[in-house]
Amino acid sequence: MAGTSQCSVGLILKSNCHKLTFTNHIGINFFQYLAPDEQNLVALRSFSVLIIDLCFHHQKFYLEKFPVFQNKCCDPLLVHKRPCKASLREVTLRTIALNNRINIVTGQKICTNCLVKLKASTEINTDNINIADDYTNESINKENIFSVQQEANINKNRQELSDCLSIIGVSPVKLHGKPFANRMSIGEKKN
Repeated sequence: MAGTSQCSVGLILKSNCHKLTFTNHIGINFFQYLAPDEQNLVALRSFSVLIIDLCFHHQKFYLEKFPVFQNKCCDPLLVHKRPCKASLREVTLRTIALNNRINIVTGQKICTNCLVKLKASTEINTDNINIADDYTNESINKENIFSVQQEANINKNRQELSDCLSIIGVSPVKLHGKPFANRMSIGEKKN
């Protein structure tokens, strides 16, 4: 806006201040007048420490609207080749407490697969801390969390069976993923 100065977040991030997108008012608040929790949130979400003042637009964005604009997984473990936009959950303080080595901020979104891998990497006993308790309001259940572990156990059992059959000298017929009509001909070719 003409005639109004930029706030420190606008100067640091080189973004426009005093937009009327999220608020109907134009003005600047001093950062020290915010509650300590709000100060911490704004500093973490804007990735800037030297905040002196804050315009109403940036205050509303970083305190209330920040999670709404997170539309992909923040990929804390760097496992995604493409942005993951499905099954996103908002990162809470409890999720951050699971692993403080990873740089994630409350309000960012994380996919279920990353959440499970994050839990597995910290090796916390599920009896002491149950991750699913945080997300009951967000409709994640224990079956989703443990389905990856069950799938890993099934794959391990299949591999052990395949190894045993190859030691005996019997070649297992792999029918998984083959059309039903072709299964008999695949078995005949193996003999």
